[in-house]
Amino acid sequence: MNFRGEIIPKVGFAIVASDALLGTSRMGRIHRKISKASAQAAMLLHWRKYVPRHFQQTNRQLYNHAPRSKRYKGYKRKVHKSMTDLVKTGRTRDSMTTMMPVIRNSGSADSLMITTMYLRWPFPAGKGKPGSVSRDQMNKELGRWVSEEESEILQKYAAIYKASLLEEIKNSPRMLKRYTNLGVI
Repeated sequence: MNFRGEIIPKVGFAIVASDALLGTSRMGRIHRKISKASAQAAMLLHWRKYVPRHFQQTNRQLYNHAPRSKRYKGYKRKVHKSMTDLVKTGRTRDSMTTMMPVIRNSGSADSLMITTMYLRWPFPAGKGKPGSVSRDQMNKELGRWVSEEESEILQKYAAIYKASLLEEIKNSPRMLKRYTNLGVI
């Protein structure tokens, strides 16, 4: 049975468009269209590459996982044969790395747009036992980004955006010349 648990906190980034890019109404429409598509594609790349890393034992320091109690670790090792944080049977890991996340854009690509990825736990929401790692802490561990991830996702966004922009205006020599001269392309 696949339960739809609570949503993991928003993970996203903001995009601010320059005035030179939004010079004409046609360019504004093109910008809005490709900004949203590029941001969603970049976030999907992040999901494919980085979300699985949150479920690896070697990355517990990188993502600042809370310490688990000695008793819990013993139980988990004995019953589930696992020492990895966020993984007992592997069902959560498999669900979050194979089920497509919901990726949404909010705000305006003309001023401030935020792209958000929503992941869901594959089991019912709960508070956990007193003294154990809470659902909120697991959300923080899974939703945490490190600087390497941020810079790479922004670089991917820029590359996808430029390729999409070039594709959109390649048949318009005036627009191509203008935005090449401005250094956008």
